[in-house]
Amino acid sequence: MGDDDGDNCPNQEEIRWGSDPKDPASQCYSAKLSEAGKAVGRGSEVTFTVILNRHFNFEGEVKFITPNSVPGVLWTFGRLSATLGAQNSRVSLPFTLQTTSSTPIGRHRITMHITSGGMKTEQTFILVVLPEGENAGFPTERFNSDSPS
Repeated sequence: MGDDDGDNCPNQEEIRWGSDPKDPASQCYSAKLSEAGKAVGRGSEVTFTVILNRHFNFEGEVKFITPNSVPGVLWTFGRLSATLGAQNSRVSLPFTLQTTSSTPIGRHRITMHITSGGMKTEQTFILVVLPEGENAGFPTERFNSDSPS
């Protein structure tokens, strides 16, 4: 079968979907988050949206893998996958992060993995957890910093 561009998607599948099997940047779908980050108080929840876009002739199911990288954060998806194709070339899926009293206060960098067959992509976002009762007015510029949590 082969995978000339090393993107974990077999050449045969890429050719079928219309992408270039020799170019790792020639992805069959892409994912983007609606926001780079959000702030939330302990014991509250915040909603993000992941937007999937079909490229070329791709048709298939795209799945989300959510790491448990921050203690006390619970993920809720309406559904953990979406099917992209000619009828659904763009799909928006909201997901909610619920914090608890044990969620560490501070800035957390979270990476969501998105897969279809062997093709993988990821999206990273920032969750800033504030003391309980604090939710408002966290400057967006601070989310774009690359410093670790």
